[in-house]
Amino acid sequence: MNVASRTAFAVGRIGAFPHLLARVHRRHQSPVAAIFATFVLTVAITLGLGLAYNPTNAFAMVGTGIVIVLVAVYIVVNAACIGYSASPSRQGPGRRWNPLLHLIIPLAAIAAFVPAWLTSARGSWSSG
Repeated sequence: MNVASRTAFAVGRIGAFPHLLARVHRRHQSPVAAIFATFVLTVAITLGLGLAYNPTNAFAMVGTGIVIVLVAVYIVVNAACIGYSASPSRQGPGRRWNPLLHLIIPLAAIAAFVPAWLTSARGSWSSG
């Protein structure tokens, strides 16, 4: 709940989601609109899937969806790290390209995540 609302808040703040999600409480500075939107979406998904399917299948569907999205994000972030580290603007005094840290480790992470992502995605396709 916290991650989803904070992400919605941040994406609303940059303008990719409605700006309403970037509103914060005057006193507590918490993203009230994003928290409420996340709550409503979570309840709707939980009740919708829970009533349409049994709880075990609904939980499996939600878990599979989360894994597919989060693992894809990790893969993209690792690829972005390679590009960010190789960027000419990142080179300069005291900053040099380290092939192990800036290429091999992100590639190893991508290689580790791809089978998990494909397994999760394949499982969701074959069960439908």
